[in-house]
Amino acid sequence: MFNELKKKAENHLLEVEDLIELAVAKNTDAIPFLRAAVEEYQWDDVVAAKTSNKVPLATWATVVVAYLEGGFDGLKQYVSSDSGEYLETSEFVLAVLSDIKSKETIKGMITLFDELIENPEINYSLSLRLVDAINLLLSFPPLMEIDSKDKNALGAFVHKFLSLYGEEGSSRCAAFCALRGVGDLASIEVVKSYPKLTGSYEGVEGIVIKAIKARNTKD
Repeated sequence: MFNELKKKAENHLLEVEDLIELAVAKNTDAIPFLRAAVEEYQWDDVVAAKTSNKVPLATWATVVVAYLEGGFDGLKQYVSSDSGEYLETSEFVLAVLSDIKSKETIKGMITLFDELIENPEINYSLSLRLVDAINLLLSFPPLMEIDSKDKNALGAFVHKFLSLYGEEGSSRCAAFCALRGVGDLASIEVVKSYPKLTGSYEGVEGIVIKAIKARNTKD
């Protein structure tokens, strides 16, 4: 497996998805390879990539290694600083977690981003990333049921996000889609309270309302 990844790296064909797959598979054997590859192939980190216009594979690899070594605790240092400020690498953390579909991921994500969940206005871009992560983890088959406490916390976050940023079409659509996984029946009225989405988002409301009803109405 690592021979294939090494060939890809040598030919500049290695993609972010290749690295994330290692995290999804919890392949701890990949740790030495990733550490060596960062040095051997001189991958850019997120800072260098701003001027080189290259994919910051070093940062992706670092986040994946942190997860493989320390789980969610290992990711803390890449989410926020000692002063509590969210770091640029927090978006990489969310991107990796978005592909690791489990109840443990949901709990870990809530712990890592607890301040943002309470106060989405702290960082719009990161809040939108979190909305997207919720959607990816909880709105698509195979559907995953999570603890009601966790669902309520994430549902409240999406509602707060909507109240802050719901006037803009793409943000509203992203939040609506996430409500398929964490919305309750009251969320249907929230969706209905906004102007109809138009253009490429037209019709999303009906899909969302149908999904919310299906997940919250018992036979």
